[in-house]
Amino acid sequence: MKTPTSAKRTARRFAAVLSLAFAATGAWAEDWQVSENTVLTEDKTVDELTVEDGVTLDLNGHSLTCTSLAGEGTITNTYSDLTQPGGTCWASQSAAQASHGTITNLFSNNYTYNPDATHRFLLASDKLPVCIDYDFGAGNAQVVNAYKLWAGWSQRAPKAWTLYGSNNDSAYQADSETDWVEIDSHSGETDWWQTNGNAKNYTADDNSYTCDNTTAYRYYRLKVTERVGDNGYFELVQLEYFNTTPGELHLNVASGTADWPSAITFSGNVKVVKDGAGTLAYTGDLNLDDVSLYIESGAVNVSQIMRIGYTAGKSAEVVVNGGSLSINKTNSGNPAFIIGDSGTGTLTINGGTVTVKSDRDTYCAFNSGASGTINLNGGTLVTRRVLKNNGSSYTLNFNGGTLKTNGPVSQNGIIGNGITVNVGENGGTIDSGNSSDNTSGSRVFIAAEIGGTGEMRFKGGQTINIEGAMTYTGGTIIELGTMLNVTNATAKTTILGALTVDGKTKTADTADIPVFAYAAGGLTASDLEHITFANCGAATAAKLVGDTTIQVDFVAPVWELAADATWSSLVATYGAPAEDATVIIKSDTAYTLTIDTDATVGSLAFTGAGSTTLAVSSDQTLTAGDITGAGAISNNGTIVKAGSGTATLPFNNAATGTTVVNTGTLKVASQTGTGTEYTVRVKGGATFDMNGVRDTTVKVILEEGAFFVNTGVNIGYNNQQAVSITLEGNATATASGGDFGLIAPGYAATTLDLGSYTLTLNGSKTFRLANTTITGGGTIALAGSCTVVIPNDRNSTGEDCTLIVGSGTTLNIGGSLSVKNFTNNGTIGALGGTLTVTGKLTPGSAVKNLTLANGATVKATGTAQTVSTTFAVSGTGDKTIIIDASAIDAGTLKAAKETGIPVLTVPAEFDPSGVTWNVTEAAVGGTRAKWSENALRLYPPTGLMISFQ
Repeated sequence: MKTPTSAKRTARRFAAVLSLAFAATGAWAEDWQVSENTVLTEDKTVDELTVEDGVTLDLNGHSLTCTSLAGEGTITNTYSDLTQPGGTCWASQSAAQASHGTITNLFSNNYTYNPDATHRFLLASDKLPVCIDYDFGAGNAQVVNAYKLWAGWSQRAPKAWTLYGSNNDSAYQADSETDWVEIDSHSGETDWWQTNGNAKNYTADDNSYTCDNTTAYRYYRLKVTERVGDNGYFELVQLEYFNTTPGELHLNVASGTADWPSAITFSGNVKVVKDGAGTLAYTGDLNLDDVSLYIESGAVNVSQIMRIGYTAGKSAEVVVNGGSLSINKTNSGNPAFIIGDSGTGTLTINGGTVTVKSDRDTYCAFNSGASGTINLNGGTLVTRRVLKNNGSSYTLNFNGGTLKTNGPVSQNGIIGNGITVNVGENGGTIDSGNSSDNTSGSRVFIAAEIGGTGEMRFKGGQTINIEGAMTYTGGTIIELGTMLNVTNATAKTTILGALTVDGKTKTADTADIPVFAYAAGGLTASDLEHITFANCGAATAAKLVGDTTIQVDFVAPVWELAADATWSSLVATYGAPAEDATVIIKSDTAYTLTIDTDATVGSLAFTGAGSTTLAVSSDQTLTAGDITGAGAISNNGTIVKAGSGTATLPFNNAATGTTVVNTGTLKVASQTGTGTEYTVRVKGGATFDMNGVRDTTVKVILEEGAFFVNTGVNIGYNNQQAVSITLEGNATATASGGDFGLIAPGYAATTLDLGSYTLTLNGSKTFRLANTTITGGGTIALAGSCTVVIPNDRNSTGEDCTLIVGSGTTLNIGGSLSVKNFTNNGTIGALGGTLTVTGKLTPGSAVKNLTLANGATVKATGTAQTVSTTFAVSGTGDKTIIIDASAIDAGTLKAAKETGIPVLTVPAEFDPSGVTWNVTEAAVGGTRAKWSENALRLYPPTGLMISFQ
């Protein structure tokens, strides 16, 4: 990077100061370019954040939110000793030795201990307890969440104490704890370094303590009630208070994809948080040191290797609370994901999914001296296998999460040797995958011992080979369809000592399902004694085949519907099902099952000769991953589509309830009824699929990142579809299987409420809008190769919206369409309709008919908007059209002196005499607009000479 001139440097410093100041007040534009070393003094929200090369931005314990990040500088977070020499402090007891008893000694920031120096606070032991107060001063309250104590001789060190905080002025120097809030407490502390009277630098020998305090207090009190030994004295050398709150950088990618610049360096206690439904993409190897990455929502994609704790002596962590993290290494070699490369790395998954490319491995503790930890507290880690290399320590902790394999048959494994595996009270799950995840018949190996107090669940569609000792004590669950092939005697004893076979994934009676095999030493009938069953019929039983294999004869648990019934009555008869179980409802007559209380199941399957109706009562919620076999669904409450799979449901238009597509895809199976009140709400990342079904009249609400699609046959514009669409975030509608009526309910009036968001119309098919009122100031953007049609004699209006015809897309207007702003980068068809633009027109290819409203703006780009049939300017009296010439530079204007730069080309019948054309934002003052041969053109000012110096 070149060294700027002094003038440039001064300007950059001035810009940095202004940028920081206005970003703090909100009075500045959203973008922030940090050009000089800057320390954040309060929480801030900006749009695009750029940290220039060689520049450091210190978060200083504050939160900074941006939508994109660029630059080559450093983002750090520093914190220092909050206590200052000479600060106001007080002790409730005077010192036994005046020369060593000054309380200010504790806050001198001088760590050197000498028994003959004044670097300590010495107190006769009969003076305990002692209260040591510190005052940060008026208006200077501080959050203390860590502190350090330096002791002298170990026999004089504190053994029990309590830390308090207060904002009450009367609390300071008061013996009572009435106005104090307890922050931290310790007792039985005897681990102190013994000086034996020798001088010692205490920088590395302090005792450090952390606490969960998040409140800023002006006053802090350390009350010591007991010392370690019987030396006769209590002694402290130093006391320091810290705020170790990390600085937070929130990358809030609302939609689409934003790049994570590889040149940005993080140092210090920085917490990077990925928010929003969009994607944060990192190109190349992502190496993390001295940083915490939190993924809350949306996606983070890494194109090559990801290393957590890259450098020796440094640490980093990744915490996934929601959304997804994908590591997609494409070049040769392994691994793709390393937790603890040469330093200390931690991966904690509380929710969401972490996926490693299926032909690559996850390694922990890769190099000598490194350590790595994986905490599966929820969510899922998907990887071919997890291995330990040459490092010193690697731990895998299950406490509610899932480890799932995605490796093909030739790349088997999931947990390798040398790994410490613990399962906590919330249990753990190992998922062997199925044919959609990996090659059918792939082998999954568990080589490490699994210990702990929790319960282990094994699931998926493949055989899991257990070679390591299983010593956990919480019991074992095997989901039917998965078999454990055990070669370790300890594992055999543990698993068969308390084994539950779960049939929740089965919906039909199935005999001879293998669940357990043990060849070394064989099996006996006594090995069946501790097997129980969940989500299975009463007749389900385990049997021994030979002396090596346990098989299960599964009988589906069926809830018989012998008359109209409620969910609560069936639960009273059959018991409450597991929330992830499949519940089978059998009826040979057309009865109705009414959901009269909130219910959550994995799936709800209706069987039998009858056509059962599922009715959800008002104010009740049914949550299920799928509902199959129902003859009809009358939802007057709420149905929540859960799970990542696809559910296909019949819709009753006469119902008045709401279906919430929480995750995965919900398809329309069929429709009945004629109502218009039914509502479908689609959450971010989820999909609502019309599936080619016609004549539905649902109201569709699309949240940020939601998808509304038609993957079925053509849906014409005269077939009823959504009576309204409301955006509560940027969303996408896709026509892929066939044309999409979108909002065209039999020519009846419909509404599309964009709010301030963007609805992207994508795919390769045709959308139709008919008699649609478009409200809000948002945007409709055509993408892909789709076509949008306004049918003949059908009119739609969006007086405040923006319509963008993207490259490769087509807009065909048969009726009329009115919008505020229109940008054309694609094709305008020739159906004979009229386009009215009331705001800004950005030209592209030809449009059949065009009307500009009085006061509209035409963007001059050098490519004219051609009107092939009729052109008009609406309004009464004097009419003025503004020409925005900001895209035309002076050189282009000079070169077109004779011919002019085309703006609009219109039919010969248009009479321009009643319209005034004002040019604004021109590169050269006095630029003129005039008509020439049915074309509006821009010309340079008469007699003006343009020169460049």
